Amino acid sequence: MLQGLMVVCGTGTLATSLAGCGSASESPQKIIASSGGEFTDAHRVFLTQLSDILIPQTDTPGAVIAGAAQKVELVLSDMLPDDERAKWLNGLDEIHTVLDTRVGGNFLKASQANQTNAVKKLDRAAYAENSTAPKAYRTIKKALATAYYYSEPGATEELRYDPVPGDWRACVPFSEIGRTWAT
Repeated sequence: MLQGLMVVCGTGTLATSLAGCGSASESPQKIIASSGGEFTDAHRVFLTQLSDILIPQTDTPGAVIAGAAQKVELVLSDMLPDDERAKWLNGLDEIHTVLDTRVGGNFLKASQANQTNAVKKLDRAAYAENSTAPKAYRTIKKALATAYYYSEPGATEELRYDPVPGDWRACVPFSEIGRTWAT
């Protein structure tokens, strides 16, 4: 699956990892049919909000500042064939429907605390054994994380970056370095 996420960097294809994401219910399929398999403003808003919950701004920039959702959209719009993009968008809509259900209404209009709790529950369910969560969730989360860590803020502020790394030390206590290195 990671091969499919490397497309953000210009290698591989998302189609590999996104095939099979289209097990959406009837309602999201209608949204995709009406959008012609293209990103809509509703998709953009939802994907941006999901990215903000998954990688929030802390002492380092979050996914919104890094433009992770926009990078994922760009890659999918420019590099996936229409049928694969439609599967991906169906998966995104399925996740939106599940989160709407978890907050008891419109996910995007719910409080930040309710949104975060709903995503945390979905995340736990998605990684549980015999998961019934939408299969697309893990793929979309990986795509957002990949886009974030390939961005300048993700690679240079969240991760440590040294263009000319020093000596190799295999076993270093994490407390000495504080963050994972990008190089």
